[in-house]
Amino acid sequence: MKDVKTTPQLGMTGTKERLWFLAANTFGKVAGLIRSLAGFHAYMTGEAEIARDHKTEIENFVKQIELKDVEASALEALVNFCYSGRITITCTNAWIVLHTACYLQLNEVQDQCCAFLKKECNASNCLEIRAFAKAHACGELLCCANKYILHNFKDVIDCDEFCQFPIEQIVELISSEELRLKSAQLLVYTKLSLCHPEFLANTVDKEALVNEDAACRNLVAEAMVRRGVGVAVLNNLLYAVGGYDGKTVLRSVERYDPTTGTWSTDIAPMSHGRAGLGVASIKGFLYAVGGYDQDNQRLNIVERYDPCRNEWTSVEPMCRERCEFSVSVFDGCLYVVGGETFENSMERFDPEAQKDKWKLVRPMPTFRSYPGSAVLNGHLYAAGGNKHPKYFRTVEKYDPDTDEWTAVADMKEERSSVRPLTLHEHSNMIREF
Repeated sequence: MKDVKTTPQLGMTGTKERLWFLAANTFGKVAGLIRSLAGFHAYMTGEAEIARDHKTEIENFVKQIELKDVEASALEALVNFCYSGRITITCTNAWIVLHTACYLQLNEVQDQCCAFLKKECNASNCLEIRAFAKAHACGELLCCANKYILHNFKDVIDCDEFCQFPIEQIVELISSEELRLKSAQLLVYTKLSLCHPEFLANTVDKEALVNEDAACRNLVAEAMVRRGVGVAVLNNLLYAVGGYDGKTVLRSVERYDPTTGTWSTDIAPMSHGRAGLGVASIKGFLYAVGGYDQDNQRLNIVERYDPCRNEWTSVEPMCRERCEFSVSVFDGCLYVVGGETFENSMERFDPEAQKDKWKLVRPMPTFRSYPGSAVLNGHLYAAGGNKHPKYFRTVEKYDPDTDEWTAVADMKEERSSVRPLTLHEHSNMIREF
């Protein structure tokens, strides 16, 4: 605020939409106003002939100007500023004063309004400030709003105003290299399931920033057309069992022949649609274990597939309902490890047993959802997994002779849904999602 000697204000008539400014009734005041307000200069000098050479004083000079989209209160404040050098900028009038100051090219007031709005910038108004600054070519204010949005993006997108923000401006913001946000935080608000499967597989899934973040990988995996599929190899053929296609939990089964590079879909479906299930092969049969159904209910059902007869039959269910666990084959038995409810339990299925084919064995020391498991040198290894929001890099091994678990060296990275395999008497973690 500046303090300058005040002079009488000028009279105005009109409304918010159309406002008529009636200049002062003396030549001197009109000339002073023209000099102060560049916006008026174009209007006034084109028609008013000021005969300075003849020193003619124009008494009762009247000039009528139609100003559109100008608030009467803002214009009055600015005209008073031209005479008094004083203006009060508040949260209530900053917008309309800045708009009118831009209209009249009153740069000093523009700068003060922009400085005021910079200090008031927050998550709930930064988008409006950005749009206003862009529309009025206020460069420094636009930079300030952009910086706030990019550095506080998580808070900004939680505000209702973000839902009304133009899509092209959202794209402009998230394309900025200054965006400070963890990859997963942004993907949470992205409808990846609407993307074309090839784009997800060939572009998003191969993006380095996505692959470096476990939560990002999970979000991408969830958006794939068919997820939660159980896979296993039987007779050198790869079976993909069940899963979720975005609408339905599936019963269907597909089989891939690597020698021909083709998929077959003429495989008998399971009796129950399931996703997040475990699948493994034992002695010429394929077993589909647990999972969740269309109502998102965890299951303990078990079905066995006979490739010779192309049919599924029900067998004894597990002791507990579970999904998103790991399953391994060890000494002709199935071992089911962990589960989505952060289970630390493990069950063993013996297909040769006459009764009680499923038995609970020693639980793991760690509760694990989405763990990986593999067999190596007479031990069963459980690796990674998560207990949301924490991801694990710990590994434990199970000795079936002593029914005991022992902690071993941690993995270098925290991993969930890890897929271990054994190669040359070593356990390798080859994939994580």
